[in-house]
This record gives sequence, structure tokens and C-alpha cells, in this order.
Amino acid sequence: MRVARKILFALLVTVFCAVLVALIVWIVLQGYESYRLKNFNRFDPIIRQAARRHNLPFGLIKAVIWQESKFRPDARGKHGEVGLMQVMPGPRGAVQHWADSRCVGHPCNGVLFDPAMNVEIGSWYLAMALKIWRAKGYRHAEELALCAYNAGPGKADQWKPDEKSGEVIGNISYPSTRKYVAGVMDKYRSFLKTESTY
Repeated sequence: MRVARKILFALLVTVFCAVLVALIVWIVLQGYESYRLKNFNRFDPIIRQAARRHNLPFGLIKAVIWQESKFRPDARGKHGEVGLMQVMPGPRGAVQHWADSRCVGHPCNGVLFDPAMNVEIGSWYLAMALKIWRAKGYRHAEELALCAYNAGPGKADQWKPDEKSGEVIGNISYPSTRKYVAGVMDKYRSFLKTESTY
């Protein structure tokens, strides 16, 4: 009888602990989901403005931001990239190209963490690449523009398909860029399915 009580007590304690752990995990996940959704849509007004200004799909910009920084405006890349769209400062980066096109000085690095400025520069750079590949008549112009955004215009040119209707992703020789382009395009397609909710 005593052994049965000990077993029953141990079983009840185990069940209680399991329920308590499950409850704690559920509470934490609810908080994380709320935080994630808040950040996920937090920059939509800025993204919409940039999309209109640069004639880019809203979902494409948002997918790039998702891939680059997971919506963290303070994100820093391992090669010096900064902000939501991980723009590259310096004399040969996207920031300098943007500044030259506007006939203004290179913004200081602190300003590049401002979401509006960062999305403006990143969207401008992506739009320039997309215009080039669309003008050349490539069916997968978005993928080629993403190659240019991630690895530079010279690499995008190396990876273009022989036929203008050909596939791009299989031509990308850098595994990290192949993964990047595929990830952005997957996220972009998921945004397209629900774009009316944005």
C-alpha cells in the first residue's frame, strides 16, 4: 500500500511538473508570437512608401528585409552591412552609389540605422538592379536583381542564364547567394499570397 502511494504521488508530481512546463512554454511562445507579429508589420508604412517611390513590389522589399535582418533595424552584417536592408557603406557600396545618384555626401554610418533611410537606400539599389534585368528582358529579373543585391552586379551578370527565359538559381555558384535568393523568393511568394492583408 505504501509503495502504491509513493508511485501515485510521484506520478502526480510528474504530471503537475509537465503541465507547469507546458504552461510556461505556451506563455513564452505567446509573448514571442506577439513580439514577432508586432515587428513583422512595424515597418510596413516605410516599405510601402519605398515600394511606390521606386516602383518595386511591396512584398519583394519586405522579403529582402526578412532575409537580411529579420526586421531588426540595428542589425550588423559580418562584412560591414547595416540596418534593415543591410546596406553597405563605404566608397564602393550601395550607400555611395545612392549618394552619388542624388549628388549628396555619403550619409554617416549612424544615419544608416534609421529605418526610413536604410529602406530608401536598399530599395533604390534593388530597383536599379531590377530595372536593368527587366530592360534586358529576363523572365527571372527579380532573381538576377537579388543576385546583384547580395553578391554584386558583376556576379549577377556571370550567373544570368543563356536564354532569357532560363532559370537563374541553378547558375549561382556561391552557395550563400543561392540560398539567399531562394529564401527571398520563397518569402516573396508567401507575401504575394497574402498581400491583400498588408
